[in-house]
Amino acid sequence: MPNPRTLICLLFLAACTTEPDAKQMDDLESMKKRVTKLENRVKNLEGRLGRASKGGKAQPTKGGKAAQPPAKGANSPQQPAKGAKSPTQDTPPTPIQVTLTGDAKAVVLTNGKRRFKVPGKAPTGKVTVLAAFGDAELSKKNEITLPKAETAVLNCTAAADGCTVE
Repeated sequence: MPNPRTLICLLFLAACTTEPDAKQMDDLESMKKRVTKLENRVKNLEGRLGRASKGGKAQPTKGGKAAQPPAKGANSPQQPAKGAKSPTQDTPPTPIQVTLTGDAKAVVLTNGKRRFKVPGKAPTGKVTVLAAFGDAELSKKNEITLPKAETAVLNCTAAADGCTVE
């Protein structure tokens, strides 16, 4: 790693004829900490991506260690590990494939957190329908409940000024 004074010179494009002052050194330390945090976040995200794309095999996690299966007798299914979700806690909705019929120009579903373009995948449960007919822009039409199934057909018509799940 280069000398901190050199980094300060490069970062601030200052004439480095004098020694850096205390504020510059504090700024440098702050930047180093931020860079380290960002590097750790990137490694964490890369680890998650690696685990997701490797068919569920144990992959390195935070700290560089691979996730290990629980030892015999440790944390039985009736006793979830500390911080783990119990079966009664909310689990994320399972996404389903939503197809579109009718005369809507564009349809988007929202669960209040994210938007999902139709046709495409969307979470099961209650969602708000935003639809556009003819030359109109997207506007809120109604709320529907997507079933817990593999697919759902959304029928959106201008005559009904909304959409229904078939």
